[in-house]
Amino acid sequence: MKRLFITLICLMLAVPAWTAHSSPTAITLEEALERAAAANRDIQTARERLAELEGLKGEARSQGLPQLTGTGSYQRMWRKAEIFINNQPFTTGANNTYNAGAGLSQLLWDGGRVFKAVKAAKTEQAKGIQDIRDAEMQIRLNVKQTFYQILYVEKVIEVLKKQLSQLKGHLSSIRTRFEKGLDSDYTLMRQEVEVSNIEPQLIEAQKTRELLLSGLKILLAVSPDEEIAPKGNFTYGARALPSAEALVEKARSDRPDLLAQKYREKSLVQVVGVEQAGYWPTLNATASWNWQGQSDNWGVGPTERTDYALTALNFSWPIFDGLKTSSRVKQAKAKLVQQRFFTSQLEDSVVKEVKDAVISLEKAQVSLKSQTGSYNTARRASAIAGERFETGLMSQLELNDTITAQAQAEQLYYGAIYDCLTAEAVLEKAIGGAM
Repeated sequence: MKRLFITLICLMLAVPAWTAHSSPTAITLEEALERAAAANRDIQTARERLAELEGLKGEARSQGLPQLTGTGSYQRMWRKAEIFINNQPFTTGANNTYNAGAGLSQLLWDGGRVFKAVKAAKTEQAKGIQDIRDAEMQIRLNVKQTFYQILYVEKVIEVLKKQLSQLKGHLSSIRTRFEKGLDSDYTLMRQEVEVSNIEPQLIEAQKTRELLLSGLKILLAVSPDEEIAPKGNFTYGARALPSAEALVEKARSDRPDLLAQKYREKSLVQVVGVEQAGYWPTLNATASWNWQGQSDNWGVGPTERTDYALTALNFSWPIFDGLKTSSRVKQAKAKLVQQRFFTSQLEDSVVKEVKDAVISLEKAQVSLKSQTGSYNTARRASAIAGERFETGLMSQLELNDTITAQAQAEQLYYGAIYDCLTAEAVLEKAIGGAM
């Protein structure tokens, strides 16, 4: 019994170690970006698409390579055919017939169809590389925005907790003064309302943080059960921006989605050439070898087999194909024109996006400068209010107003930092990379 008692005690002491939850894994912004680039499903899908395009390029190239084919057959005759000569029947054929052969074909000329098809496939592959870049940049922007949102909400939670703590402390003091008849019931009720107004805001901010963390886990392809804690300095250092014209030119040359559409346009030019090749003749060189054996039993003797070989040049020219080639050429040209319109529209959209992003960032920087001044003023006002309250020169309600004003100024200040960080991230995405 004594040993059993000691064992139970040891197990009870070990239970906390078994049941304790592991602390969340701290993750910085750079770590989050690296993790998303390696594991995000959208990026992986774009990479698999590039692998598919590599296969399409090989398929197009295969049309110009030699084609070697082997054939073979076996035929069993269960009842031999008969022919009549002078009314006398004679059987023909053998019980077993064997055939084997090999054929080699090489395309010599097809109007440039294979060459242009390979070139179109290479261009599509270049487009696929830009699609990967575009997916990476979009995920990078999404990760940054979500990461910054989490840091911002955490700052809001800190502000609300501090504000709530101060208001609750003052509520306790007012309740004590009310019980002594030093404060009115109006003052007490007003303070209770102040406290009750903050608590829902705090709960809502905490729930928002949980939702944002779930979104970040999806972007990073993290298991929902894994706990992560974004960490970083929530600050913004303003820097001089290049001119809008320089940023627009950078976007035109570096923006991956725009480059992808330009590659698509080049690919469609080659597709038109592929279809136009249908007007031209085709020349093939072929060689073949065939062997045949016949026997009434399973063995094939020297006199029961034969083989032959041949080479040939095959020339064909589609004189009239029911306007099929003409129709396909028209379709290809129409797709090319549509793509040129789309590329032009996208370029105009990119220019507007860059200019809008520059304006948004400049406005955010101006707002941050203003909110920084308001925040510093609110902090000084709160400190002065505390001193005046201690000396009896300010009422409890006036002090509450000062505390609330400081909390609002802090939230606006952190909101301005968030606006600057996200506006800069959006501008980087708009121009196709870092400034």
